[in-house]
Amino acid sequence: MATRIDPTTKIAALGRSIQPGMLYDYRTEKVISDIFLWGEDVAPKTISCQSSSTNNRCAVGVKDTFKENGDLLGIDDNVKLSVVASLVDLSGASILLRNRRTTNRNLRLVFKHSIVTHIRSLTMSYASKQYTKHPEVFDQKIATHVVTDVLYGAQFIVVFHRTIFDNEDVKSIQESLVQLLEKIPSFRFASNNQLIWTDHERRLAEPLTCRYHGDLQLPSNATTFEQVVRLYKEFLNLLGANNKYAIPQQVTIYPLYLLDDLRSTEKRFHQIDNQVLSRAVELIDKLRQFYVILYDLTEDVNSLQLFNKSRQQLSILRNELGDCEDDIEGQMTNLLPEIRSGSVKETALINLFTFVNFSKEQNEKFNDWIRNKTQEIRILTNMLKDLKRPGNIDFLIGSFADFQRQSKHETIFRLIIHVTERKSPFLKDLFRSFDERVEQQNAQIDCWYDEKNLPGIQNQLVRFIQVANDPRNRQDIHFIVNEEHADDFQMNKGVSILVYQNGVPVNFEFPNKPGRPQAADVSGSNITLRWTPPTHGNRSIIKYAVYGRSPRNQQWQLFVRTRDATTIVVIPNLNSGQYEFAVQGYTLVNATEYSDASDIIRVETPRPISPVHIVKSAPATPKVAQEITPQKATIDVTPAWCEQVKPVPLEKTRLPPEFDKNSPVVVRTYECLATYRSMKNKTKNIDFVAEPFKANVENTETLVVVLNELANQLGTRLTFTNSDFKYDDSAYRTACGVANLGSIHTFLASEGQFQTAKFTLHLNLDYDDLIATPETLQKFVVDSINDISSVVGCKKEFIRVFEVQRTQSIFLNFGITTPVMDETQIVAEKTKNQLNEPSIKRRGGIFERLILEKYEYVIVPIPAQLQIQEKDLEVAYNRSYAFDQEDSRGGYPYNWPKGWYRHALRVVDKYPNDTAWLKMDNSPGEWAVAYHGTKSLGVRSILDHGLLQSKVVFDAFKSVAEKQDPSIPKVNGLYVATHCQDGASIYAEPFDVKEATSAGTKCQVVFQCRIQPGKFTVHEKTGVVTTGDIWRVFDEKAIRPYGLLLKYS
Repeated sequence: MATRIDPTTKIAALGRSIQPGMLYDYRTEKVISDIFLWGEDVAPKTISCQSSSTNNRCAVGVKDTFKENGDLLGIDDNVKLSVVASLVDLSGASILLRNRRTTNRNLRLVFKHSIVTHIRSLTMSYASKQYTKHPEVFDQKIATHVVTDVLYGAQFIVVFHRTIFDNEDVKSIQESLVQLLEKIPSFRFASNNQLIWTDHERRLAEPLTCRYHGDLQLPSNATTFEQVVRLYKEFLNLLGANNKYAIPQQVTIYPLYLLDDLRSTEKRFHQIDNQVLSRAVELIDKLRQFYVILYDLTEDVNSLQLFNKSRQQLSILRNELGDCEDDIEGQMTNLLPEIRSGSVKETALINLFTFVNFSKEQNEKFNDWIRNKTQEIRILTNMLKDLKRPGNIDFLIGSFADFQRQSKHETIFRLIIHVTERKSPFLKDLFRSFDERVEQQNAQIDCWYDEKNLPGIQNQLVRFIQVANDPRNRQDIHFIVNEEHADDFQMNKGVSILVYQNGVPVNFEFPNKPGRPQAADVSGSNITLRWTPPTHGNRSIIKYAVYGRSPRNQQWQLFVRTRDATTIVVIPNLNSGQYEFAVQGYTLVNATEYSDASDIIRVETPRPISPVHIVKSAPATPKVAQEITPQKATIDVTPAWCEQVKPVPLEKTRLPPEFDKNSPVVVRTYECLATYRSMKNKTKNIDFVAEPFKANVENTETLVVVLNELANQLGTRLTFTNSDFKYDDSAYRTACGVANLGSIHTFLASEGQFQTAKFTLHLNLDYDDLIATPETLQKFVVDSINDISSVVGCKKEFIRVFEVQRTQSIFLNFGITTPVMDETQIVAEKTKNQLNEPSIKRRGGIFERLILEKYEYVIVPIPAQLQIQEKDLEVAYNRSYAFDQEDSRGGYPYNWPKGWYRHALRVVDKYPNDTAWLKMDNSPGEWAVAYHGTKSLGVRSILDHGLLQSKVVFDAFKSVAEKQDPSIPKVNGLYVATHCQDGASIYAEPFDVKEATSAGTKCQVVFQCRIQPGKFTVHEKTGVVTTGDIWRVFDEKAIRPYGLLLKYS
């Protein structure tokens, strides 16, 4: 017996109002809703109604593609294409098909819940009878099918969004969320109407946002996961009595031509092959995915806020894709009905997607372009991060010509990034593929950051940053970075550097070191030196400096500077003795390396040479913390006077039951407080259950937590001590790596990082012998510090050993930090010269094992801990500022910090040589009051270069201040505000403060300071500071914090 083929077709209702007996045009997806078309109403007796046992179904969509979302809604590929062609209006749950993914930077999951209630069916004998009575209906060719069955019910869709952050495991998160959504039907509510779920499930659900699409109107929108669970439980009730609000979900249609028993009526529709339909839907998804990828790439470039040329290139391609998609949808509106009527072949549908239906080779090339563009953006992002570190480099988006006209600097040092073409050949070729009439040229992807080109670009970048970092250049040179098209640079993709002197551009090349100087003539007490210019970049040299020394004195001294780029100079009136010379070249923006030293030249005329002064070092026994691995030992050296309270492990404290060990903020909070309580209460028995932490602004522990978060943000740590020290030596203590509240403004200005001169010594020692015991390593470190100090002549506390590395011998890394950067560089130069002297091995100690090499140093930032002593705080002077009031201190207005709570510092005895500064009667010697935030006021970015004003990267009011008072020191300024609220508070970073039982709040901290009159200039408010004035302080010792203000933001 032959198998009977079912001629009916099931289609999704898509929110349309359809009843049995209606006519349907399969070609256009049009419902003929006029039931009277056959001459009479479809009487209820001709329609059967069959109740369906309520069928609840749930599903979770993960891929979030057009195809998967359509499948979730029970829509076949044929109707999916009708949706794309706008042949069907969507409503209810089917609106999901319009809610398309726009970015891959978040996770989207789709939850579907559907209920089936009943089926209404048309009696086929009635349909056949009507056909015989009204054949004109068919002759009009307005329909192809009749609706025979309608399945009723309701469904809803919820689209869940979850933002994905860097370094998150997307696959693991997705799997956990799918499990959570699949569990929705099994969730229950307790008697108090609270959802019963685990903490893990709650944390999974917290970051989710959701959007509802459904067939039924809700009393209130479901926007959270818990509300979606409630919706699922209550959805059946929303159908009303007797399923009053159920709507058509699925429709069965029957071909009209089969109603003609004589088969004289022709078939007026064509069913497109399933494979063709599936391929078309797949290509639609592919086109949309291309658009999403381009959107993400464009947003990545946008976030850099510099590379407009790159952004424009991506935007053009994205807009081109968008236009193509719109064109396809417009063509499909006419094409689909024509194919379904049989007048056009179905291959025309696939031909419509020709430009998306790449060949395998084209597809691979486009994927390669996406990978290359992603890598390009990553490289540009890292370049921008590096360029932002100095803080004095401006990033130009607009016209450079406009900028240059407005610039007041004589010298502009400009880095131009030119990696993007106006019209990329590859993109041109890609655009051609959008138009099948244009032959493709098979252009290749031009990768500018290959291993041949990128190192040169990075070298230019590093050297540009080095010049910007040089404190000698900070006020005289304007550093600019901008992007231009590669077309303007002969299609050379990379970076270029130009120097503008009084508006005139000069091509710039970093020169290498000059040639070794030679004696052209020695006559009496005069020496004529000659040298060759650098082999690269010599055109950028504007002058030279000549340094000399005697073999007995390793310190180079400046002898003469040339007026221009001449390579010959006479050095007159020398004392008798032996000399060697080195030459350094200078450009408009930097200096070259020293040349190799000349041969020793003898001068006969007698003249005394000043002896080298060596500072004798006081004995010190530093503390050494060690972390040892088979390859290296990491050392943390703190001065002997630095007595830290030993941290209390959390496992030895009694923590509240709600303590979240997975929250870094909570863990840091309780670790910090455990140590603080052990210092304050003189006990290691810490009980947070009996004495819970209360995060209110009046609580001293809240202040401690905020300071701990501040230190953590700056990449360092907060420690505690039982010692009682003064604040008048804070600069010295900070140089030793231990900042305190007396130097908090310096600590903040430098972002907790202080510049050190770092050396690496190569020693002929056995690593295993050194780490044999902790005592062995301790002794080696202490001996090394003593030996280095004896050679350098600086305090031992200024020398810190960082690391011992295993090689065939060992590398010893150490640094030198003094309170003043200039002093640090002087000591570092002296150390370098001593290390490169062959006689160094005769100094004994570790230098006996020194392997003679050319030793150099680098200036690098190192963290300093922030330390609180038990007696730092003076609770008796704590107070809440509940209202505005203007007072006077030191002869200047004192504006109360309304709405803030002050924790007073005990400063009355911290400056023993000054007792007048803290008075409150405007008497002689009294200092004024101002406020300092946790970010430096008036300074766009801070990266210290020593502990004095040289730490300031961009001094906003320096030129104005010097015009106000030309006698002030030529140093960079520190900034404070006359008002707390809307003044310093603008620069107060909010920090998380969390009790174990709360979700946490944001708390700001501002430092209340006294400022020495006569040590600052006054400036009007900027566009950011909206209240009061700004004071530029030109002596960091003229700032003394005496209170810490807290406020919840």
